[in-house]
Amino acid sequence: MDFLQMENALSRWFHLQQQAELWRGRYEKEMDLSICLTPAYKMEEDGRNGYISCDTFTCHFANRNGKGNCQVRMKRLEAAVEATGTGCRIRRIRWYLIQEMKPWTYPKEIDFCALPKYPELPKAGTSVEVKKQNCEEDRMAIRNLMNMFFEHRLERMHELFFEDKQTNVRIDLLSKRTVKGYQAITKWFQETLAGEKENAHCYRFLGLNCAPVIEIDESRRMACSLSMAETFRIDAKDKEPARWTLIRRLCTVCGRYVNTVDGWKISHLHIQKLIDLPIVRYRNDQRYDKAGQSKEPWSVDQKYGGTISVSDAMQIENIINGWAYSCRQGTLDAFCRNYFFHPDFPVSMLIRSFGTKTEELRTFEDIMTKIRDMVAQYRNRYYTWHAPTTPVLQYDGDKEHVVATWYDRGTTNLRSMSKSAADILYMVFVNKYTHHFRRAGGKWYIERFYNEPVISMPDWHFDMMHSRGYVSIPDTPCFPDRFELLTEEEKEGE
Repeated sequence: MDFLQMENALSRWFHLQQQAELWRGRYEKEMDLSICLTPAYKMEEDGRNGYISCDTFTCHFANRNGKGNCQVRMKRLEAAVEATGTGCRIRRIRWYLIQEMKPWTYPKEIDFCALPKYPELPKAGTSVEVKKQNCEEDRMAIRNLMNMFFEHRLERMHELFFEDKQTNVRIDLLSKRTVKGYQAITKWFQETLAGEKENAHCYRFLGLNCAPVIEIDESRRMACSLSMAETFRIDAKDKEPARWTLIRRLCTVCGRYVNTVDGWKISHLHIQKLIDLPIVRYRNDQRYDKAGQSKEPWSVDQKYGGTISVSDAMQIENIINGWAYSCRQGTLDAFCRNYFFHPDFPVSMLIRSFGTKTEELRTFEDIMTKIRDMVAQYRNRYYTWHAPTTPVLQYDGDKEHVVATWYDRGTTNLRSMSKSAADILYMVFVNKYTHHFRRAGGKWYIERFYNEPVISMPDWHFDMMHSRGYVSIPDTPCFPDRFELLTEEEKEGE
C-alpha cells in the first residue's frame, strides 16, 4: 500500500459523500460541499496500515428568510486505512468542525432542484497484475499532469494535451460549448489569455484542484479521473473598477488520459459547475495580488515530462502539510529549524506580499527573524488557515532536487485589527507556492521558499463568541496534532 492508494480511497469516500449531499439538498433544502485539502500521510512499518490527516473548507448552503446562505466551515478530517487484496479501504474516519465563518448571502433563494447531477466515480478497474507493474508511477504522472493544467493557468497547454481530433475540453466558467480537436483547443486557450488584456490584465481562469480519484485500465494505455475544484474568474471589463466582480464556483473535474510515446496526455477535460458561490466585489486597490496589480507574465514553474518516486513525493507532501499546520499551531520556528537550515548550502525565502517591492531573504538568520515575528502574532484559537491543494511534485535535474508547486486558499486572522471577538476579520487570498527542495544526508530540506498572492478576496468575518466547533472550547491547549486518530488507537492498544 502506498500513499496514492490511500489518497484514492479517501477521495472515493469524499466524492460519494458529495453525491449524497447534492441529493440531500433536493429534499432538505440544505447541503454541504467541500474542498478537501492535501493530506499528511503516515504509514506503519508493516505497510498494511496507514493514516491520513487533512482539512476541508466546507460550504454549508441553505435558504433563510427568502435568501440563500453560504457559510464557510473549517473542518478537520482524519482516516485510518488498511491494505486489502486489491488496494486499500478506509477502516475508520473522523470529520469534525473547527470553526465557522459568518455566512454570505445570495440575492434570492437557492434552487436546489436545479443543481446538476454529480458525475459517477471512475470504475476501480486496475487489476492486481497491473498494480504489480509499477502502476503507481503512472498514477503519479497522471496526478502531476492534471494539476499541471491548473498550475500552468492556460499557458503552454500544447504540452499537456493529446494531439488528436477527438481531444475535447469544456470549462463552463469560460464557455458553454465543448471545444473539440487539439488545434482548436490550443487556439482557444491562447485567445482566452489574450483576452485578459481587455480585462484589465485580470485573470479569467484560475482553479484549485483537489481530492483526485485516478483509475488506470488493464492495458495501462488509458486512464480517467474525478476531482473537485474551486474556480475563479475576475470580470474587470467595466471602466469603473467599483463594478469589477469575482466569480467563484465549486466544480467537478472529469479527465481522461492517453499514454503516448511521450508520456501521459490529456484527451478529455470537463470542468462542470456544481454551484456558484455568491458573487463578490473584486478590488485591486487595497492589497497586492498578482492578478490585479501586475502585468507580469504568468510564471510556469513545472515542465511537462518530469518524474518523481512515490516515496519522495509522500515525504515532500508531508513537509508542505507541516508548514500549514505549524502556522496554525504557532510552531513555525521549530519547523524552519528542522527543514530550512543546513550548513552546506544557502537557503532563501520570498513571500511576495508587496510584489516587486518585496525583499528576498537570503540567509537563514533573516528567515528566522521573519518567522519569529510571525510566531509572535500567534494566539491560540485565533487560527490562520494556510491549506494547500494537491501539489505538482517533480525532480529538478537529478533525484536530489525537487520542485513543488501548489495553491493555497490562505485565510489570515486579523485579530489585532478587529474591534470585538464577535466580528474578527480574516484576510483572504488565493496564493501560489513554489518550493525548491534539496536532499542532504537522506533528508529533504527547503532550499528556496516562494509565495505570491494571486487573487485577493474581500475579508471574511468570524464571530469568535458564537462559532461552534473546536474553537468553542476555551481551555483547549492548541490546534489538534496531525494523526490524532493514530494516537488514540495506539493508546487503545496499550
